[in-house]
Amino acid sequence: MIVGPGSPSGVDQRGRVLIGEVATLLAADRTPRETFASLCELLTRLIDVSVCYVALRSGAALRVEYVNDHGVVRPDPQIVIERGGRSWETLRTGRSQLFRTAADWSSLRRQPLNTAQPWTDDTVSAIYVALQAGGDRLGVLSVQSPNENAYDETDVALMEAIGRYLAIAVRNQRLFARLQRVAEVDPLTGLANHSTVLRGIDERLASLDGACLGILLLDITNFGRINDVYGTRVGDRVLDALAERLASLADADTLVGRFGGDDFVIVATREDRDGIAKLVADAGFRTADLAFRGNDDIIPISVNLGWVTAPEEGRVRPDLLALADMRLRLSLERGGAAIGEDAAPLVRFGDFGEVDPLVETALVRDPYTRMHLLHVNHVAHAWAPRLELSGEAHETFVRAALLHDIGKLLVPESILLKPARLEAHEYRTMQRHAEYGRTILAGYAGFADVARIVGEHHERWDGRGYPNGVPGEMVDPLARAVSVIDAYSAMTLDRPYHRAISEADALRELERCSGTQFDPAMVASFCAMRRDTRSPSS
Repeated sequence: MIVGPGSPSGVDQRGRVLIGEVATLLAADRTPRETFASLCELLTRLIDVSVCYVALRSGAALRVEYVNDHGVVRPDPQIVIERGGRSWETLRTGRSQLFRTAADWSSLRRQPLNTAQPWTDDTVSAIYVALQAGGDRLGVLSVQSPNENAYDETDVALMEAIGRYLAIAVRNQRLFARLQRVAEVDPLTGLANHSTVLRGIDERLASLDGACLGILLLDITNFGRINDVYGTRVGDRVLDALAERLASLADADTLVGRFGGDDFVIVATREDRDGIAKLVADAGFRTADLAFRGNDDIIPISVNLGWVTAPEEGRVRPDLLALADMRLRLSLERGGAAIGEDAAPLVRFGDFGEVDPLVETALVRDPYTRMHLLHVNHVAHAWAPRLELSGEAHETFVRAALLHDIGKLLVPESILLKPARLEAHEYRTMQRHAEYGRTILAGYAGFADVARIVGEHHERWDGRGYPNGVPGEMVDPLARAVSVIDAYSAMTLDRPYHRAISEADALRELERCSGTQFDPAMVASFCAMRRDTRSPSS
């Protein structure tokens, strides 16, 4: 039978004592499961109960969170109560239900909690009360007995009073859990926030016990410029994309968090430094090809990484973070290489002398330029032996390869990072970077040949290039070579308005343009080098 809330029969003295015990129990600092267990144990001890369970609403489902079935506590019930049963009816109406005899169930649907062994269900008497707090129906509390007339309206009133206390406790626990999550989790990425990471470092330092702790700091090259050019909404999506990659590294021994801005951190415990080094390599691998893809836009994302280990390099958090941050800055200067040792050798792209500051500025200006310059320089080193250059010419070639776009330092970022094809006037401005580069480098002693190559690398074999529009025979041979590498790199790397094509397609395109845009001899030499490099026998 259905009993309205607040049964007129009221609660007797025994009930008031029980409610007092329940109130004390619910006020204690317990987990939800501990609370449910203590409550069911108390009810089992004081009234006729063979089955006691608490079911809470979870989205569109009603799940049994705790059940004591004939003295047996199921460790992880994971029971989803089907719709149409007594629990759902109680939750739907908010009205308590009392069953005294088997006849009361005759026209009603029964769903045994133990669906694997339904024959063990011997319930005859039962009470179902809704857990209601602040107008919200959170779940159902039920007690059941194999005996007839085990409960009456007084017991219903008692269970309703207990249910109200329990509902308040559940609501408060959920509110606390939400507040705790807000306090511990970065709202944008869902990763651990700054304070949680600091606490995680301290806890792990205190319990190393012979293990090795690694702290990895990561950030995005020129993230502020991404915000400036594309807007903060795109910036947030870029952060989320990086967070998703890093989150895949998280496990019981690895905490991944966001320090704020574009700064991320990984805190991990491994057996030794080699284990941390493997994690660094994994983090680098997972972020190496990171790019934000909008509708038709591609924004390459360059990630820098500095890392330290404890106790070898420090035993207190501030010192370790300071060292990791210094190495993070060093990573930025060295083109994004993961830096874990102060003595890590600087990768040399050639002897640049006084031009080194220009090289560093070009490498950190924006992710695409950095990847393109490094790629062109790498390919130039690989091709140089095929060109049979003298020592001086070899040095000039690799210098020019890395510096060929140095004039873009004077091109506005709104043009350089535009995520679409340039307008005619913007393209004319972009074309001037070859002249800008020649002018910049001509002011440095020993760079006259490099300056000439940089100024000519956009001339064409058919004389339709820029800035001078002269035929290929009048262009420095090394400028013709740089032109080939520049085009090859542009085709095989993602750009803001162009998706990369395969190496095979890029080589075919170079050959198609041989004799018009490019020097035929240079194209033949370059394509042979690339195909030999990628052949199984090489």
